[in-house]
Amino acid sequence: PSSGWMGRWLDNYLSGSRDLFAAANIGGSVPLTVVGASSTATGVPASRPTFGADLTDAETLRSNAIRSMSTSAHGALHQAVSTAFVDALDVGKGLAPVIPDPLVATGALSKSMEVAAHILNANLGLRVVTVGWGDFDSHASQTSMQGQQIGRAHV
Repeated sequence: PSSGWMGRWLDNYLSGSRDLFAAANIGGSVPLTVVGASSTATGVPASRPTFGADLTDAETLRSNAIRSMSTSAHGALHQAVSTAFVDALDVGKGLAPVIPDPLVATGALSKSMEVAAHILNANLGLRVVTVGWGDFDSHASQTSMQGQQIGRAHV
């Protein structure tokens, strides 16, 4: 399939509008579960975002330059890439103030859960938050591999 069940729900919930803070996945990538036909959850790092969050003069210049490049005048691919950069700036700017640095948690899963708790408590309008944690689909030796994966939780 090209979409996941929460992504399809997100398509219906947003009805074609854009909202970076409707759904989020904490971790390194956005899983198919939260990808719809026209909407996708926002990927959030398991740490305090830095891109778009720094307010120094140099970073402000960079952010303004990136925003000025967001145009459809150069074709659909340029527009998609520039929109992704602007979205990343907006996510960083919106989330950095609510996520402490450093986080209290030390384990990978714990850090992701702490970030999820902070963004939920910030009341940004999130309706869906997912947290990924490794790969459990080995197709072979699943019992031993999954036991090892769970043993590395360091929660």
